[in-house]
Amino acid sequence: MMLRRILRSSIKTKRAFFGGREKWEAKKKETGLFDEFSLQNPENIRKLPENPGNSEKRTSLQIVDDLSNELCKAADLAECVRQLHSSRDFRDAAEDASREFCEIVESLNTNIDLYKKLKASEITENDKLDDVSKRTLDLLLDDFEQSGVHLEQRKREEFVELSSAIFDSGARFQANCDRFVNVKKPDQAKFGLPSQLYTPISNSLDRNKRKVVYDTFYKHDQEQETNLRNLISSRHNLAKLTGFESFSHRAQRNSLLENYENARDFLWGVVENCRDSYERELAVLVDVGAQCHSHESEAENRKNRSIVAEHDLSFLMHLYRERAFDIAKRTRESAPFFTISSIFAGFSTLTERLYGVKLVEKSIKDGEMWKAQSVFKLAAIDSQNNELGTIYVDTSIRPEKAVGDCHYTVRCSKLLRNQQWQYPILVLSLGLQDEYQKEWKNVNVRPHSAETIFHELGHAMHSILGRTRYQHVAGTRCPQDFSEIPSNLMEYFFNDLNVMRDIIRNPEEPNSKLSIDSAATILASRHSFTAIETVQQAAYGLYDLEVHESFIQQRFRST
Repeated sequence: MMLRRILRSSIKTKRAFFGGREKWEAKKKETGLFDEFSLQNPENIRKLPENPGNSEKRTSLQIVDDLSNELCKAADLAECVRQLHSSRDFRDAAEDASREFCEIVESLNTNIDLYKKLKASEITENDKLDDVSKRTLDLLLDDFEQSGVHLEQRKREEFVELSSAIFDSGARFQANCDRFVNVKKPDQAKFGLPSQLYTPISNSLDRNKRKVVYDTFYKHDQEQETNLRNLISSRHNLAKLTGFESFSHRAQRNSLLENYENARDFLWGVVENCRDSYERELAVLVDVGAQCHSHESEAENRKNRSIVAEHDLSFLMHLYRERAFDIAKRTRESAPFFTISSIFAGFSTLTERLYGVKLVEKSIKDGEMWKAQSVFKLAAIDSQNNELGTIYVDTSIRPEKAVGDCHYTVRCSKLLRNQQWQYPILVLSLGLQDEYQKEWKNVNVRPHSAETIFHELGHAMHSILGRTRYQHVAGTRCPQDFSEIPSNLMEYFFNDLNVMRDIIRNPEEPNSKLSIDSAATILASRHSFTAIETVQQAAYGLYDLEVHESFIQQRFRST
């Protein structure tokens, strides 16, 4: 879209952290969020939509891109604060601002005069447009058209209203997804469960306990059903309003697979291609289940002998890996290598070799970040010692923080009028530790979580290194399937045996390497149920695709 996006302690060690460490200042400076003095209190967050920024007038394309840049710098900051800030006041103010930005952005996307001016520039300014400018202009015009700029006034207003409804229902649905789930007292007593659950996964040998945990976590919630119905219905109505058969059809526009039919066929193709491997892996889990449930009565064991339920999958895969790969032993051996600090240091080593860019820890000024024990700041620095961008990393699990590992582009890179590059700011949100753990650098992480760190840092480096003339196509501001390429590339590096051993080091013994046996076992264990995990992801994608399809709408309203 033109302006729219889906609102997607320094501790001494024997080894310098990442590419080095900047000394703490004797007295912390007062500043605001992301080192902006104007963002010291919630009220200024709430006022962002009133004056997001100023931009000099330029050519038609540059004017619109500048406008987009100023709005996105404010809107994206507000969205990040809404999702992650530790203060309820800041989060509420950011949600107010985000809601208003949603209306502002969609009002601009449906502004017919702005569209006509931009459309006319294809001819009137053709001699000033090179291939990059023409491509960017085409993308901007397409965003206007997807927003129904061609519709009559009342329908354009309806588009803005539907966009606001989508934001509100989506925000409520997400907030409720992040809540802990209360457990019934009889189940607490019978299965020794806590009063609240924060995950559907139980590693208990008791299959009944696993089922209770899973069913309790995913039990029906009428409020959530209402939010989901409203979200999907509003998306469908918006798609129909703008000339699409369904929201699934609209969402695939400009994607790698191009349309709904291709996306559906691709996902089903993935399932079919994985079928044989999936069935072999499932047979292994059936055997594991039969062994660990041998204590059950003969009748109960016979009844469940060939069944692997959804609540069994994670436990049985975990149990198989423990036994087949002696994970407990390998975990002890690899623990010094798999800490938060060593994983980030390893990524810095990789990017320095690939791009000549290292990550250096920086001190955080008072007020620059929300109050959390485990937030640190990294600067991306090139071989000439130029700072290319800042990455803030929040590694804690907190009740008020949005669940899910992800990255936020608070400010992207863009070529400014003075021929300087706009300084990018990224925030990584990771769930690696308890919020009260102070010694966060030495917190151990599982290989899966380490791979996730590489994935999210891949997005961050894309945003920092993806320097473009226009904000609209900067870094990860591209179709999502394309934006995943750099992050998946980083995963491939992490999962290479030689690369892993070369860059993931023990901070206490930086010249030591993870043993070949340990590294090979970790990777083999990680990929022991690839088919099942791939089919799971394809199933999630198919559900998302089909629940937004047109034929489901009548059934969706009546069930």
